[in-house]
Amino acid sequence: MLALYGVRPSKRLGQSFLADPATLDAIGKEVLQDRPSCVLEIGPGLGTVTELLAECADRVVAVEIDHRLAAGLGESFADRAHVEILDRDILDVDPRGWAAESSSQGLFVVGNIPYRITGPILGWFLKHRASFRSGVFLTQREVARKVAASPGHGGSILGVLLQRAGRVRPIRDVSRGAFYPIPEVDSTLWRIDLDHPPISDRTFESFERVVRAAYGMRRKTLRTALKTIYGESTQAFLESVGIDPGRRGETLTLEELDRIAASLDFRG
Repeated sequence: MLALYGVRPSKRLGQSFLADPATLDAIGKEVLQDRPSCVLEIGPGLGTVTELLAECADRVVAVEIDHRLAAGLGESFADRAHVEILDRDILDVDPRGWAAESSSQGLFVVGNIPYRITGPILGWFLKHRASFRSGVFLTQREVARKVAASPGHGGSILGVLLQRAGRVRPIRDVSRGAFYPIPEVDSTLWRIDLDHPPISDRTFESFERVVRAAYGMRRKTLRTALKTIYGESTQAFLESVGIDPGRRGETLTLEELDRIAASLDFRG
């Protein structure tokens, strides 16, 4: 396919193309069990996953940042009206229009995400979470493990935010040999279902602010870490909501983080 498109993989874009039938089958099973009306694919690359998605959904929108690949995909899928190839950076895409047109409860998103830009893309997903119902992501294994360990020791800010937004489930580990060119890291395929009770943007922003403060100074106690938000009243506040000020942020559950975020006064 690379020879057909006349393309060499770009190191700048972190391109490593999935070439493992078992992982493709795993992605297909996840999509088929939902039968979504519309799937948004992040970084279709050579179209291997796109081919599979085209058989599973009424509509596929594949967003590719590499102009060369986008042109080749446009030709390859020209005879399939339900597959749309967009030559765009996913970070500049607003999915709300497709979500509104979808006959199901939000879009299904699939993405093989280069490890160098995992944070920005998952941040984009969280920003637009109201447009999605579920997502299947292939990311660096370390990122997936931090998400799975969140909240808690070994977790991450991004992981806690994803766990608050939805239900996360690992699907399978994928060795680096499943890609071409072979990357420097192993990967994990995992899924998130946004079936938690809806949370408003304002509430989520408050939650994120608490998480960033607590995990940004994870070796500090809450009485110190949360001073950036609540000032000198931090200890008294935490005691008033039943949380020991001497604890560290990574020991908090989602419910406890919610309790703090709901009670903090962000007006000042």
